[in-house]
Amino acid sequence: MNFNDGEKILAWNQVADEIVEDVKEGKNVGFVTLGDPMIYSTYVYIMERLIGSIDVETIPGISSFSNIASNQNFPLVMDREPLIIIPCTIEEEKIDYALENYSSIVLMKVYKNFKEIVSKLERNGLIEYSILVSNSSQDGEVVYNDLREVNLEEKISYFSTILVNKEVKKAIKVG
Repeated sequence: MNFNDGEKILAWNQVADEIVEDVKEGKNVGFVTLGDPMIYSTYVYIMERLIGSIDVETIPGISSFSNIASNQNFPLVMDREPLIIIPCTIEEEKIDYALENYSSIVLMKVYKNFKEIVSKLERNGLIEYSILVSNSSQDGEVVYNDLREVNLEEKISYFSTILVNKEVKKAIKVG
């Protein structure tokens, strides 16, 4: 994973140029991504560069948080509950606001400040209503029904997501 914006932009431009070239040569081209291509996916940056040059067909995927919720029997939203999806790479006060004001929360990109996120969940009394899954539906998938069991000193996977639902007791979970 590359976190240098300049290098990422160069790579996106190069990949887009290669795709356009291949399509214009008559080749069929696909871009495979984990999860849904429209949710925090590199695909969007490539797609933006392709539109206008070639026809682009986007096939939906299953988002990691939807996959986790279903696999763990963890309802995300019911009835009139709103759902908020937060990348934990944003400002701390926005994360705090979501934790304080929403019942159903998806915390993505928790790898960067995981220890702080767990502290925030504890301070807000949300540990009991949270699960963490790393590498959902991949080799090495790890599920924590109790975030207090996670070693906060160890680095967690880039592909780690926390689901929170204040309206759901853990007893509903089967696995």
